[in-house]
Amino acid sequence: AESELILQRPSEIAQGFDPRTRPWYQEAMRVGEQVEISPIMNSSGLPVMMFAEKSYGGRSVVGIDITLRDLSAILYRELPSPGSHLALLRPDGVMIARARGIVVQNNGETRLSTLEDASPVLRLAAQAYNESRSDQVFRLNHEGEDWEISLKSFDFNGKIKNIMLLAVPEDDLAAGGAKLLRYTFWGM
Repeated sequence: AESELILQRPSEIAQGFDPRTRPWYQEAMRVGEQVEISPIMNSSGLPVMMFAEKSYGGRSVVGIDITLRDLSAILYRELPSPGSHLALLRPDGVMIARARGIVVQNNGETRLSTLEDASPVLRLAAQAYNESRSDQVFRLNHEGEDWEISLKSFDFNGKIKNIMLLAVPEDDLAAGGAKLLRYTFWGM
């Protein structure tokens, strides 16, 4: 069964781009289940998180990607407080996205950020996950500041694909509680 290209939008895709030659397409055809390949560069040269799955009939692959910049912006909007840190990692420690940006520039060179570029608190949280390989909520003290840490892994068909790390300074939690108390007071 030969694959054939059904649709291509020339204005958005580099000339000569054939998705059937891409690793995500070939992997989805090979394994027959949803695959996630991240990070990769899309045809426009942007780093993306790619999801692909073989069609029901097995003759094609459906793929979708989200730029890591857009994913990082989504994470940023979800921060529970200004001092919080939020990141999405692969189990091997590769950072897929984080709330405060995924691209690092050094001396004119642009590269994807890694866990080493993240805050020390996120690095400690990732280390805790690597030691236990389990979801958890715990407190962490770093340089005299207490943090509430939440680690959640995302399981797809029995395989852990990604880990979400959230670190919130306890002072921010106290501030949020005080704010809620003030709203309750004015509401009364």
